[in-house]
Amino acid sequence: NKTLPNTPTISPALQQFGACVISDRLKFIYIKVAKHAGSSVVLGWLRPTLCPPENKEDTMKGFAGSTFGRNCSTDIFYPAPQQADVFPCNDIPMWKFRDYFVFTSIRSPWSRLVSSYNYCDVKKNTGLDWEEWCVQPEAAGGCPANEYEQHVSNIHYQYPIHWMYHGWHGWHVDYLIRVEDMFAGMTRVAHLVNSRLPVSEPLRLSVPAAE
Repeated sequence: NKTLPNTPTISPALQQFGACVISDRLKFIYIKVAKHAGSSVVLGWLRPTLCPPENKEDTMKGFAGSTFGRNCSTDIFYPAPQQADVFPCNDIPMWKFRDYFVFTSIRSPWSRLVSSYNYCDVKKNTGLDWEEWCVQPEAAGGCPANEYEQHVSNIHYQYPIHWMYHGWHGWHVDYLIRVEDMFAGMTRVAHLVNSRLPVSEPLRLSVPAAE
């Protein structure tokens, strides 16, 4: 579990490298970090589960064929889909990091590096073969990422754990979902989130059927 002392802000590393979504109704925060299956969690699980579309006009495309509602209440899920997928973790009051259930997803460093190489289309954009690039990823000069703008600081190569614990700032998370065992992790998170809710709260976090 978290061990957050009475600090006024989240850790500097999380301020720099993390982005968040939040549900005030279900009292959870998800921390999304590049190349740790964050889009699968936010757009493939959380938004579609908590904000199903009401009709065709309300429907937005999620991740891997999923859909979610355009007009979901922001107390159920924030930010609103018309604004962004995530927002800066530093915008969340520190007391919510202490009181809410906070989780994230992490993948093995090797898998993350492969994902980044493919996502950034390194061979096409730089001419670097995998053998050259994996020795020194910084040689690519960033990540154009297809139609997306160049990263000023390539957060794809940051170690996946250092921002979760930062000296006197303590641990920021209650649970880590291992990307290599996503369904089990999502199932556990749903159970833990729901177990903290009052009986009077009808909304519950569910998990899509296992493939």
